[in-house]
Amino acid sequence: MTECTWKEEKRNRAVLVGLNAYSLSAEDNATETTLEELAALGAGEPTHTFLQAGVGSMAGGVAAYLAETCKNPPAMAVVEAWESACVLESIRQGKLVTIEGHTQTSMAGLNCGTPNPQVMPILQEWAEFYLRCQDEVTFRAMRRLAHPGPHETAVVSGESGASGMGAFLAVMDDPEYRKAMGFDENSVVLLFSTEGDTDPGHYREVVSD
Repeated sequence: MTECTWKEEKRNRAVLVGLNAYSLSAEDNATETTLEELAALGAGEPTHTFLQAGVGSMAGGVAAYLAETCKNPPAMAVVEAWESACVLESIRQGKLVTIEGHTQTSMAGLNCGTPNPQVMPILQEWAEFYLRCQDEVTFRAMRRLAHPGPHETAVVSGESGASGMGAFLAVMDDPEYRKAMGFDENSVVLLFSTEGDTDPGHYREVVSD
């Protein structure tokens, strides 16, 4: 299950550009090189990106870089675990919110509950969409990345690392979300895999299903 919210004042912003998704490993590719790699692939600048968030530091850093570097900054979506979506809740309430209690998710890297106050202004400025996802959303992406189609390269991506891809796939399945985010056949989607198989046993269990 995936839930998406967006800032109403930006909902109708014109966003163009291929329904081609590029998944880059944050371990091997610094954000500064991703646009060069996309250009080398002939993709041009991304029109959309999905940024996973625990406290939001990675998402905020990438958002700031893309906003400063891209001629037309992409539509940005913040992706969080279902029970610990503190960035989404902070946006909804207009203040920093801590998710109380012992939240449960396989996305351990996203299971934080309190956003980084230093990056929230960046996300408020640049992120248009905020999604929270249940574990099965990222499991689906882990399997998709592990078992690629023809002419694709396999990516070993763990529970938190694959969440951006999972959210993207979920959005593609929902006509309302897809329309709200401005996807079309020309959209170019930038995804980041931020971890490998940090839990090898669980990884094998998920991707072998």
